[in-house]
Amino acid sequence: QRQRQALRARKSRRLGEQRAGVFAPSGAAHPGLGQDQAAVVAEPHGRAARRADAQGASGTARPAADDGQVPDVGHYDAQGRGGRGEAADPRDQVPGGATAAEILARHRRDGDGLSPEEQVRVLRAGRRFRLSEVQEVRTESLLDILSHLGYLAASGGSVKAVMKVVFPDGSPSTLSFSELMQFVEVYGERERDELQEIFDSCGGEHGLTREKLMRAMRHMGSYPSGVAINQAAEAAGLADVFGDSAADGAGGSFDDFLALFAAYRATEGQSLEELHAVRQVWEATVQAAYKAGRIRAHAVGHEEGGAADSPTALVAVELPFFQLEEVLMEVCGKHAKDDIDELLQKFPSLQSKLDRAMQQGSSGPVQGTTFHEVCICVRRLRDVRRARLWDDFEFADLDDDGRCPFEEVANLLRNLGYTLSAASISEFLMDMGELPATPLDFDTYVRLLDLVQEHEGFVQDEREEFKAMFAKFDGAGTGELSLAMILDMFRYVYGYTLREDEIDKMMREVDTDQSGTMCFSEFLTMMRSYRENELKRAKAVFVVHTYGRRGGGIAFASLPAALGALNHSPRGDLIRRLQGQRPETDTISFDDFVEIADQCRAANVEELRKQASFTRDEIECIRSRFHQAGCGSSALSRGQYLWMLLSFGVRMDTMDERIRAVGQLEKARAAALEAGVDASLLGEGDNQITLNCAIHHLRLILRLREAERDAKEDLAATEARFDAAERKEFRQIFLQWIQEHRAAASAGEEAAEREAAPGEGSPTAARHRRSSLPSSTEAAADTGAAAGAVAEAEDAVEGEAGDGPRRAARRLEAAFRGQSYEVLPLRPLFKRLSKTGLQPRHAQQRMDVVHAVRALVGEDGTHAHVDFSDFLRLMRWMIDANFGGVGNMA
Repeated sequence: QRQRQALRARKSRRLGEQRAGVFAPSGAAHPGLGQDQAAVVAEPHGRAARRADAQGASGTARPAADDGQVPDVGHYDAQGRGGRGEAADPRDQVPGGATAAEILARHRRDGDGLSPEEQVRVLRAGRRFRLSEVQEVRTESLLDILSHLGYLAASGGSVKAVMKVVFPDGSPSTLSFSELMQFVEVYGERERDELQEIFDSCGGEHGLTREKLMRAMRHMGSYPSGVAINQAAEAAGLADVFGDSAADGAGGSFDDFLALFAAYRATEGQSLEELHAVRQVWEATVQAAYKAGRIRAHAVGHEEGGAADSPTALVAVELPFFQLEEVLMEVCGKHAKDDIDELLQKFPSLQSKLDRAMQQGSSGPVQGTTFHEVCICVRRLRDVRRARLWDDFEFADLDDDGRCPFEEVANLLRNLGYTLSAASISEFLMDMGELPATPLDFDTYVRLLDLVQEHEGFVQDEREEFKAMFAKFDGAGTGELSLAMILDMFRYVYGYTLREDEIDKMMREVDTDQSGTMCFSEFLTMMRSYRENELKRAKAVFVVHTYGRRGGGIAFASLPAALGALNHSPRGDLIRRLQGQRPETDTISFDDFVEIADQCRAANVEELRKQASFTRDEIECIRSRFHQAGCGSSALSRGQYLWMLLSFGVRMDTMDERIRAVGQLEKARAAALEAGVDASLLGEGDNQITLNCAIHHLRLILRLREAERDAKEDLAATEARFDAAERKEFRQIFLQWIQEHRAAASAGEEAAEREAAPGEGSPTAARHRRSSLPSSTEAAADTGAAAGAVAEAEDAVEGEAGDGPRRAARRLEAAFRGQSYEVLPLRPLFKRLSKTGLQPRHAQQRMDVVHAVRALVGEDGTHAHVDFSDFLRLMRWMIDANFGGVGNMA
């Protein structure tokens, strides 16, 4: 460990020096760019000067070689076919992008200015980055435009240098499209010089080996995979120079570098397999857009017998721009969402136009997106991601041999949010066909991370267990879990009930499609988040109990206390078994500690399942009502059980309701048997209802009430005409207001709230607000931080602090009546509306609200309690009635 720490320290110093420019040319954003950037263009020197002299003597724009002869750098002919190897596959080109032959011609400076095809691409890039409503682009966007066009060697310094040439009297803040065309043309003439300097700075003058080539690509901000380089080398006929099988020799020349660079750019830096995956997603999206009526039939070949699945037709289609995010999410995965959002924000002209276009149901004035642009964005997203990964990987490569020790892989994954054991990492490597517990090169590490992210860090056995669990609670087979299903699942898996606000927070973090429900992929993401939180707690406990101990392990004698700190009942049999497996040591490692903690939790959950996941206080409440109804007997008759249900508030007004109430007793007995309850403790028939049977029957009734509550909320959202995203935002606000009310009551702050000035905002109200609410403040999102305060508030409000069974009884009674425990009184509701800037303009409008609430909930409006369904309907009434001027300001 000390040697590894010393290596890390030296590595950190060396990397710091490199990034500070010790080993790079001074003042260069990329290696190879000198201090005076303008001099490279305005006054050629070095190799550039020799080329300029040769051009002046011969009167031609073809570059001269060092020996004065004009080299044949075009490994491709006019049709893009390779000269040194096999013919280039035309499918290797991205439709709409530059071909390898076109790129090489520009580097050879054949022709006059930009080609017509390149001018079209520049025009499209200008329109994508233009300012709203004008045909101009910002100077700050020029580097993004060059990157969008595939000029990988561009840097901030080179942009400034070219601007000095194009605008010698001073750079403007914006450029017209004609000025942009001139700028790109001048930069295109400069690109070869920049590539030459990068080639020289990476030691290319002594022969460019594969290692130096990868270094040169990274200097340009591109992080290609080994497969993409191999295929580009093969397409350029340079597999013997840059391929995996290339022998250690002199390496490639600058002409070879240009040829490979052209082949690499022709596929937007992607391998054929990656292009195929992008194309599949694109074609599926085009077909779906055609069926939805967003593109015309002739665009996909549906006219005159055309084939809808024609590859040529499908890649030539333009999709509405708002679907670019959808395609990128499908290609790059949900973990790239932040990078995708950041990339799309670079397009300054789109937001207002895109909003209008989506409201009109068409692409409107917004330029559509093409298959080529999707490939560009995928390349840029991949480079951003791999650049971050490379920084961490390079630091973990202690020996500078391009490989990361296996012991460091777990640390790299942990930094990305995946705490995996060595056994789990080895299993993932074996699934990839790699040897376990061996050093990894960068490509293998990226592939490993892709697989880990795809499965959220869960190995095969864990995924199968989660699939079975998901299917168990997805009774309808829809592939989606509702809020009630997730609550039920947590009771079953972890043995306790989460609050609605806790589940809501977890769903907000993983519900990427804003559907309000959870698919299996989102379910895995939620389970990973929950697992990481558990591991953080376990690590904190582990550190406390190993403090000052040599060897870094927990002593077996301290294990019961450590497990108790995690709220797990220590199992002596498990501890003794683990101690017997390790007789040579008196401590256990963190992985072993996590394993035994999981085993203890699983054993505890088995016991809780026998109690239908009711809490201890709820079980005491049920037992008390059971003994009251049966006068202390061990089993209840049908009539006695009905009285017990009535005491909980279960509806018994009609014969059908009474029959339905006891009609699921056999199903309850089956559930108890599945949970491990002995059959002798369950009784038989309707006149021998035991406590265990009653417990599981009450759980079935509660599940039915939860489903009814979800249906009630669905109906309210439909009647109020709120979509899933709006409903989700309103729930977030509603739950936060409930927490604020309870916290204020517990702290005695109600009097202060009465004296608060109208419209006064609070910090917690400033973060999450539905877009149609006209306030500068919003409801806070993080509900978990106030969890402790909410529990204390319940005690203080009711005046029964510490009386757990009585609070449990109130919760159960509300749940059995089909009422939500999450309700908000009307007066606190008015206070929080006023804090968002919404308040009655006059006394009559306040009375209108009272009457509206009375009509919604059927109570005295001045003392009403509003649940979430009522809250949705009230919000719709306020919008329609223009309460507080919301309609004018929305």
